[in-house]
Amino acid sequence: MPIEDSADCYELAQAARLLRAGPRWVARQLERRTWPGRRTAGGWTLPRAWVDAQAGRTAVDAEALRHYWIERLAPPSAHAARARRPRAALAARALLGATEAARRLCATEAALGRLEREGALPALKVDGTLCYDAALVEALAEAAAVPPEAGALARAAARAEEVRALAAYEYRSEAPPTAPPAGEERADAPGPAPPAPAPAAWSIPADLYAGDGPAPPAPRLIEADGFETVVEDE
Repeated sequence: MPIEDSADCYELAQAARLLRAGPRWVARQLERRTWPGRRTAGGWTLPRAWVDAQAGRTAVDAEALRHYWIERLAPPSAHAARARRPRAALAARALLGATEAARRLCATEAALGRLEREGALPALKVDGTLCYDAALVEALAEAAAVPPEAGALARAAARAEEVRALAAYEYRSEAPPTAPPAGEERADAPGPAPPAPAPAAWSIPADLYAGDGPAPPAPRLIEADGFETVVEDE
């Protein structure tokens, strides 16, 4: 993740106090991405360098830092190129398509894009299609209920943090090996073995008998294992 050390961040309440603004107003700026921040399981955090500059505690250009941190903390674009991982890396995680996720949240598909940009509902890219974590959608629906489910907001933030780490990759199913079409052979496949030559039939040599007349008919031979050949006369 972009910010790995909590010492580099302010909690929302502390940042709001330094910025002399209400926590709810600061949270709205973070959700709209006009201010830089990162949503975690414990709530919003803001980069310390920007807060200090914005509050006048340092002489660094606060506007330049604001743009820098907004871009650095932005979730990956839904259509951005991502490193690939096998589909099995998601294990048995239940996923929803955009239409079903929007239905469960009672929202439009355009609203899903806004939730994704805010980091509340990161999209997972599986086989070229955008999907959404079913457990995260359920937690967001519970948090949006009136009255909200107890602890739903914390569960949604924790789940979103987990899914954001997974959303940095694109997932591809491993295609099963396919046999070549009938009549088509692989170039590296060994050819069929040549047929064994048929044993030649034995016959009496033609020059065995002298004379110009036709050769006498071949005698019948009786053979037995362990015995000499016996010639029977007709």
